[in-house]
Amino acid sequence: MIRTVRLRTLTLIVFAMALLLHVGTADALTLTKPSKGLQWVIRTLSDNILPNRNMTPPSYNFKRLEEYQSAQLSEVFVRWNKYNVSNGILSDKLASPVELDEQYLSGIEDQYGADARERIERWQAMTSLKDKLRIKRKLSIVNNFFNKSAFKSDIEQWGKEDYWASPVELLSTNSGDCEDYSIAKYFTLKAMGVPAENLRITYVKTVKLNQAHMVLAYYPKPNSEPLILDNMTDKILPASRRTDLVPVYSFNG
Repeated sequence: MIRTVRLRTLTLIVFAMALLLHVGTADALTLTKPSKGLQWVIRTLSDNILPNRNMTPPSYNFKRLEEYQSAQLSEVFVRWNKYNVSNGILSDKLASPVELDEQYLSGIEDQYGADARERIERWQAMTSLKDKLRIKRKLSIVNNFFNKSAFKSDIEQWGKEDYWASPVELLSTNSGDCEDYSIAKYFTLKAMGVPAENLRITYVKTVKLNQAHMVLAYYPKPNSEPLILDNMTDKILPASRRTDLVPVYSFNG
């Protein structure tokens, strides 16, 4: 009888341990929905969003990742800004409308057609409105403008696993992936007078799709809840209302 009780007790203990291990594994693989959006808030605009430990290996060096991604962002900027007539020594620091070289625009038209040139010219005109619009209107116009482009993976479009297109490349081809939308919105808002310190390109996980995604977050203040610009919706919502997204880390250039 005693042996039977001990055996049952041992069985229960083993079952409980197995259940705990299963739950722990499930937590590591399942994306939890943020309750109040507080994990989007950062103390200063130079800090990373704290990574969700249930989603990312503890060995990830997020500061290093941020520096690497910021360098990539700078490379994208250099790629097209050299054709910007308003390009100057401090053009990457100061807000100035985009005005691409005529020869460069003609080359785009020859390669991609008149519609591509028209999209880029509308983009240039939009960046000249920096002193005429309030911030929320700027966010809305920029988000809607780029969201009109079709989604296309890097493999399908560029034949590469990962390629960060410039705003000009996105508008020329009229397609891109989530990184391209976020980058284009980031550079456009900078040109329209929004400080880079208030913008964070943010890697997230989509809860429903359980896959990586990228959005642009606008922070009115460092410790405030950001507004999220996303190619999957034209609605710009506070982070607390985007319970379908879990932030991983963020950066700017």
